[in-house]
Amino acid sequence: MPSYLITGANGSLGFEFIRQLSANPDNKVVGIVRNTANMQEKLAKELPGKENVFVVKGDLADYKSLAASAEEASKILGGKLDYLIANAAYMGPWAEFKPLDVQSQDPETLTAEYTKNFTINTLGNIHLFNAYLPLLRAAAGSEQKKESKVIVISTGMADTEMAAKYKVHESTPYSIAKAALNMAVAKFHAGYSDEGILFMAICPGVVLNDSYSTPPSEEKMQYAPALMGKFATYAPHFTGPTPPDGPVRDILRIAGEASIEGGWGGSYTSHNGGKQWL
Repeated sequence: MPSYLITGANGSLGFEFIRQLSANPDNKVVGIVRNTANMQEKLAKELPGKENVFVVKGDLADYKSLAASAEEASKILGGKLDYLIANAAYMGPWAEFKPLDVQSQDPETLTAEYTKNFTINTLGNIHLFNAYLPLLRAAAGSEQKKESKVIVISTGMADTEMAAKYKVHESTPYSIAKAALNMAVAKFHAGYSDEGILFMAICPGVVLNDSYSTPPSEEKMQYAPALMGKFATYAPHFTGPTPPDGPVRDILRIAGEASIEGGWGGSYTSHNGGKQWL
């Protein structure tokens, strides 16, 4: 019975992972969320009767909660984990579109936002990887040549070449924290690939989520058109955010096909399988 664990399982992308993976009754699926009551309510409404889905409390901002979640998940999964999908992230709206010089006018908030992004998106995932290494090791060593896999949801906004060439200065703290996370993925793969644990980062593209259902702020209305113009130059085919089902299918396909021997370890790729982020 393949086992999967998804962080940020109640979000748009995270819940779609739960939906698609739980459709196979042979899969055992664990969702990590901060609010278990809300997640249970959502499951009861949208995926009723799923006996192969389990909900565990965990927060990337609290490494003790991640350690506790690993203990609970270990009991559910029999001490082994085949796939860890690190999907949870923080993307605060404060610096999503602000130019760098505008950010600098509020240095205290700038420091707080950059620190929060790094604490959750980079360090939080490092704590997550460390907490679940024993379960990943156990799965990798359970069968000859079997690999366990850590699939990290990254972003094309962390691509230094795209940022420089297309002048994409937006979403700075999130992009910087995710770029650091990409390096962490490479370092963890370097450290644990010999044990049969594959780490890789995948960008899902621009995915529809709850933020698109709320009225845009004045700041977004002011700055967002410029970013959309850069996206249009970078990818003329881009028409806007896509529903999560397609990217999730692509990511799960890549995760299933990826192998250490095939050179996927430590890589940073798009759900399209290359470096085309949109």
